[in-house]
Amino acid sequence: MSTLLKVRPKVDIAFKKIFTENEELLKNLLIEALALHSAESILLKPSEVTPQNPDEKFCRFDIRVEVDKIDIDVEIQLAKRADFRARAEYYSSLLFTHLKRGDNYNELPRTIVVCFVEHPLFDWPEYHSEFVTMERTYHEPLTELKEIHFFELKKIPLLKDAKTKLEYWLNVIAAETEEDIAEISKTVQDADIQTALDEVRRLNKDPKFIDEVAAREVNIREEASALSASHEEGRIEGKVEGASEKELENVKALHADGMSLEKIASVLNISDERMAEIRKELE
Repeated sequence: MSTLLKVRPKVDIAFKKIFTENEELLKNLLIEALALHSAESILLKPSEVTPQNPDEKFCRFDIRVEVDKIDIDVEIQLAKRADFRARAEYYSSLLFTHLKRGDNYNELPRTIVVCFVEHPLFDWPEYHSEFVTMERTYHEPLTELKEIHFFELKKIPLLKDAKTKLEYWLNVIAAETEEDIAEISKTVQDADIQTALDEVRRLNKDPKFIDEVAAREVNIREEASALSASHEEGRIEGKVEGASEKELENVKALHADGMSLEKIASVLNISDERMAEIRKELE
């Protein structure tokens, strides 16, 4: 019987702890995820973006890092969110829109958003999707400056089928059980991945951090439940509003044909309260 990890690497606070406290691991992961030939420097940057005015939305990246002058936001998303694609686009724009007075537009830094997501986002089978701004018909990129990458963990190859170091990294991030960690450790003889596995084992023996992760997972489930309830409420409200509009159209049509409102209420079985509302709308 498998033993579930108390601290799974894909829970955001665990992911951030592993990779911000071990910058070389983060650099190694990004080299593989973005197919960089190498990376000389890495610098963790503040993750909070302060709004320019009170009306703007506050934003906190999971991990913001500069690798060889490339500004990168790394996101890990466990809960299913219908708005996550739009959120990634917004984060990409926040990274991209910072120039100092007097700077040339050609001095815009290359910016990349990297998203590791638990739930599938796209209909195609590939686990890695890369988005850039390009011309719709001819697929000509506008520039090479802004990219968004999605890695869908549900689509990655099983460890036995993994062929690249990136796929080994993704299996580490997606690990659910102690047996998963042991199998990766036995299969993959790579120093960085072995270090990451040691970090996962260490965190799974830290009672305080285990409690923090448990609390965070409760919050994630509550957030997902609230989003689902909100979506269902909106769907029901939409159906009710649609029915009300159709009802009003029927009343208008019958009334235009000369039928009295009293007769219409009887024929369509409309309540007195609803009929009073309709009368006001017809005034």
